Amino acid sequence: LGTTPAAGTGVGALAFKRPDGKFLIVLGGVTTATSIFDPVANTFTVGPVLTAAAGDGSQMIPLPNGRVLIVHGNFTNTTSIYDPIQNIMIGGPVPSTVVGHGSIVIPRPDGTFLFIPGTITTSCTALNAVTNIFDPYTMTFGGINAVTLTGTGPGAFAFQRNDGLWVIVRGGSTVTTCAALTGTQIYNPVSNRMAAGPALSVAARYGAHAIPRPDGTWLIIHGNGALTTSIYRENAGAFTAEAGGPVGVFVAGPALITAASQGSISFQKDNGKFVTILGN
Repeated sequence: LGTTPAAGTGVGALAFKRPDGKFLIVLGGVTTATSIFDPVANTFTVGPVLTAAAGDGSQMIPLPNGRVLIVHGNFTNTTSIYDPIQNIMIGGPVPSTVVGHGSIVIPRPDGTFLFIPGTITTSCTALNAVTNIFDPYTMTFGGINAVTLTGTGPGAFAFQRNDGLWVIVRGGSTVTTCAALTGTQIYNPVSNRMAAGPALSVAARYGAHAIPRPDGTWLIIHGNGALTTSIYRENAGAFTAEAGGPVGVFVAGPALITAASQGSISFQKDNGKFVTILGN
């Protein structure tokens, strides 16, 4: 295949590095296809097929034995386990509900993961208000967890504060329309408790993400075809027992030069500045 993947990537594509330095690429787009990229030879080869197609909401979770759990998303509750030594896929454990737009995985200090499944349908006719705890040692999703939230949708993501708490930006979690919202929640991974978070200065959806700043605050790019951003200050706002700390505040941030939308990401240069790719 040379420097061309086995096929084009689509919604739900993801990649991770193998122990040998090569990368497995899940092509997404409601297919079972994968590619393996060798950065030394600069070539792609065909990878093993997933046990079911990957699409919206796909995720990967590293396992302590060196394998990787791939959650297919695509409004199903199926998974594959990838063995990078044998280069094979086998069927994995199933979450308690289907996985779609806005799925999120958050690591916890005890080695388990909070799993937020996102929307139940592609049109957001129903939101998931439940979460699972995935245990990589027993390879189980812990049923319906006690932690509940008001749902996540397209563009949802999470980032970790300096004090270890997580901010969950809910994205386009409006029932029936997937419209952008300003809602957030604060998650304490130690106590496994959730609290209502502060509102963004403008609603977020596809393309939303966060950039850490040197002063300890965060710049939030709202995506959703907008120029707007928010700045998050974690040491402000009301203290809540559920979160075990202040919820923080969002204030309006600087405007982008060009609007950010689906596919927007940022990366840091050697000089500390960030480059933002605006998406489509």
